[in-house]
Amino acid sequence: VKINLEHPELILPRSSTCNDAFYADLGRIDVERASRHSSEKWSMSFKETHLDTMHTSLSGEEIKLPCIHDLDGTAQIKFCEAGAETGEPEMCVDVELETLRGSMTDSQYALLMSIVGENFTEKRVEGAGLSSPFKPVKRPFSHL
Repeated sequence: VKINLEHPELILPRSSTCNDAFYADLGRIDVERASRHSSEKWSMSFKETHLDTMHTSLSGEEIKLPCIHDLDGTAQIKFCEAGAETGEPEMCVDVELETLRGSMTDSQYALLMSIVGENFTEKRVEGAGLSSPFKPVKRPFSHL
């Protein structure tokens, strides 16, 4: 199995009621699966990845501030046969970063911690609509 992705985008909002978010252009991602009789291995490479913080102003304008400018690397995930001691399959993950450039301000770090603290722990309110303060981003497909 081989999968090639060209610049998928990911937006992680601070919460469902806030206009602050992390924006990720995941760059070029190549995923390949190799399987043998006793193990399965997934290889992934990523190039041209970058992360920004994104804020929507009161006028509706999106403001992006760079955080990670350049991220290139590889990852290997290997699933092995069940271990003799536990009887459960084992998994190994190996990540190697070739390039990581960027800087994070205090406010960007606070936003990242808020996403973990607020978004991932936010509970759904029954009867609440699924509306979001984020408007869909319309971008030309210039990178295809």
